[in-house]
Formats: sequence, structure tokens, C-alpha cells
Amino acid sequence: MSKSKVQRLVERRRTQESSKWGQTMKMCCKCKIEREKSAFNKNKSKKDGLSDECRICTLEYGRKYRTLNKEKLLRGSREFKSLHRDEINTKNRERYLLKRQDEVFMKKKRDANLKYKSLNKGKVNSDTAKRYVAKMDRLAVSTKEELINIEDLYKEAQKLTRETKVPHHVDHIIPLQGKLVSGLHVLKNLQILTEQENCSKHNKYIV
Repeated sequence: MSKSKVQRLVERRRTQESSKWGQTMKMCCKCKIEREKSAFNKNKSKKDGLSDECRICTLEYGRKYRTLNKEKLLRGSREFKSLHRDEINTKNRERYLLKRQDEVFMKKKRDANLKYKSLNKGKVNSDTAKRYVAKMDRLAVSTKEELINIEDLYKEAQKLTRETKVPHHVDHIIPLQGKLVSGLHVLKNLQILTEQENCSKHNKYIV
């Protein structure tokens, strides 16, 4: 039996004895530092119900693993999302709708938005102006009738918001400021989406 195995057995016996006699301290099997039991994660598979590693060592291990396996984790995450895109979107939509009904959450969100805008007035004003200029630059309406139809579409989105209690936005199917392609602010390029659908779409156009 190797020395390391002997040490582990001794430490485990010491932990069991300390638990038996009601002691509040436990030694971490990695850093060899005796800590309060509250510094260990719960683990039902262990006799004392606690992990052999303290939280500090567990966090440090996780941090190192993510750093060394960054590409592998990202690749796995992308593959999982591509295979379960519909399921993820459905769960996100359900979670979002539940949060919208939580008055405490919505108040915190509004307060956070107001705080951000007050601390970042320059950026907010810049983004607003940038989008306005982009919309005007991409405006290609040829008739007054089309302008009226566009206005009616925005009114329809407001009506749906009132009736369903779910925020609706008028979205540009092909984004005005897309990375590869940019659309126009015309009736054919507009659609009504829920706020969650519009926010999840971001500035992307999927062919």
C-alpha cells in the first residue's frame, strides 16, 4: 500500500472520529489545512456527509480545469446548444415569462436599468443616436401609404402587449446594422416578435 493511500486512510479515520465526537473541524485532503466543517461542500456519498476537499481547493481545481480545457468546454457547449436549441429556447422563454410576472424582480430590473443609464449617459445617448441615424439611413419608403402601414404595425405591437401582458417589439428581419448584411427600414423587412424573441435574436440574421 502506497504512502498516499495510508495518509488518506488516516485522514478519513480522523474525520470520522471528529464527526463522531461532535468536533467542528475537518482536514482538507488536498491542502492539508484543518478548517471549519462549514468550509466543505456536502457529499452524501461520504460517511460524514461532507466532501474530502475544502471549497477553496474545489474552486481552485475548477478554475485550473476551465483554463486548461477552455476549447474543449466551448466546443461541448456549442454542440449541446446546437442539438438542443429548441428545448433551450422554450425553457428560456418560460423562465422569462415567469420573471415578468414577478413584481420584485421587475422592480429590481427597472432600478438597475435606470442606474445604468444614469451612470452611462454618454454611451446610452451615443447608442440611441447611432440607431436613429442607421434607421434614417436605411429608410427606403417610397409612398406615404407604406409609412402609414409601418406606423400601424407598431400600433399592432402595442395592442398585443396590452392584450397579452407580454411585451412585443417590431423587429427588423434583416438587421439594420448586421455584421455581414444590413436590411432596410421598410414594411417587408418588419415583423412583430415578443420581447424575449427579439432580445434572443440580437443583431443576427439566419438564412
